[in-house]
Amino acid sequence: NPDTKPDIKQFIQSPNRSSRNGAVITMVVMHCTEASWASTKATFLNGSSSGRQVSAHYVIDRNGDIYQMVIDSERANHCKGANSNSIGIEHVASAVQTMTAAQTASSVSLVRWLLQQYDIPSAQVYGHDFAPGYSGGGTSCPDALFGAHTQQAVQDWVNANVISAGPALAALPAVAQPVAGSQLTVTMDSLNVRLAASVQATIMGSLNQGDVVAWLATSPDQRWAKVQKGALTGWSSMRFLVDAAAAVPTLGQAGNTLSAITTMAGTSAIAHYNWPGRGVAPKGYIKGMALVYARVYCKLLGGDFAAVEMARANSGFSGSDALAHYAAQFHEAGMDNDAAGVATLRHLFVLMLGLGMRESSGKYCEGRDMAANNTTANTTEAGMMQTSFNARKAHPQMVALFNAYQAQFTANPNNPSFGFLDVFKEGVTATAANLKNWGAAGPGLDFQKLSKACPAFAAEFCAVGLRNIRAHWGPINNHAAEIRPEANLMFARVEEIVNTGNLCPV
Repeated sequence: NPDTKPDIKQFIQSPNRSSRNGAVITMVVMHCTEASWASTKATFLNGSSSGRQVSAHYVIDRNGDIYQMVIDSERANHCKGANSNSIGIEHVASAVQTMTAAQTASSVSLVRWLLQQYDIPSAQVYGHDFAPGYSGGGTSCPDALFGAHTQQAVQDWVNANVISAGPALAALPAVAQPVAGSQLTVTMDSLNVRLAASVQATIMGSLNQGDVVAWLATSPDQRWAKVQKGALTGWSSMRFLVDAAAAVPTLGQAGNTLSAITTMAGTSAIAHYNWPGRGVAPKGYIKGMALVYARVYCKLLGGDFAAVEMARANSGFSGSDALAHYAAQFHEAGMDNDAAGVATLRHLFVLMLGLGMRESSGKYCEGRDMAANNTTANTTEAGMMQTSFNARKAHPQMVALFNAYQAQFTANPNNPSFGFLDVFKEGVTATAANLKNWGAAGPGLDFQKLSKACPAFAAEFCAVGLRNIRAHWGPINNHAAEIRPEANLMFARVEEIVNTGNLCPV
């Protein structure tokens, strides 16, 4: 096969499979999940609400991650009447969504490999509703994945992308690379060093726990680092490498579990990105925002009202909603916010990460803008997102967040861990001018102090504000806050760590 099978993020075996009984694979069937990846996975593992034991060979998430749930040689239950002779590929999307750019690139790579591997003609890639032999009755699948709900639309997509090397096959956006002299420490024994950034690549040698290696490059998906130790040079998994120059923050009783998040964030590509006009972010800012995202991700899974507000679908009201105001930029970056849920929450944090770099260069302790004349307690900007207390009027959940964090801070003002202050401090020196608060005593003054003492509060308060009063932030209004794909990948890995480690609540 002249093509390489794209990386499979994880193999999760579905019990809903059986023998092909000698049948030959002759076609590929394309599906739309009409549900999230989490819901799809649960259905393929536990059965549907109607009792049907469904599955597919592959599921491609909105961010391009490919999961395999049935091996190719076995029969999956995805297209009744056509299962024995087909490979089924599910694409995570609602019934009205097309594929994202990252999803398209992964799907194209997988389909091209399958056609070569099993000698399948390109004309035998079908949408679910149009597969030969399908006996389940008319469906709406694959919905709007290919634009129109027709087999011709599916074939046009194949012709434009799979057969020809069209724009869908463009590489992932280049990620920021480590600066010269960066080093990593190996955290496991016998860590493989491979010829390429793939588990299928040839093993060139291995490293031992405690080895310090030169960090030469980061793979586009941020899962691999090109390392060098002596004459040995190759690619190793980022899961077992930590930044040799960064101290692991102390997080009290939660330290042993949350350090997996901070370690990953500290060695991610976004931690080494040179933000225009601002430089590389303080390590504490990237690590801290990763922890805040983990907390809010858990809150969303638990149905928290503020998190649900952050994760609602693009409202279309660009005057108040930052996601609507940035719709063109998100579309160009392949980040779809048309459906409420985890992906939209993650993209909001991607935008907020860029906002913090524009507003404060990632400094949790930033005081008011000295060029501005707003010095009353309610209007003075404070914290890394440079938000003021009067923004709270935009949504009731902003008031609720302030009350909840303020009560916890008042009860235990000397505990820096609940607001992740001890993490955000890394790489930042606070001055007396930074920490000065302005205006008369009262809630507005308390807000300024809380924003600096509890950076997690400042981020959550801003996140709700971005969905309801985006004009509050100049860098949002003029699109100066940058959306970076490295940030999206970093936050996606936070979700993975939380899920794998069962870390909720954070």
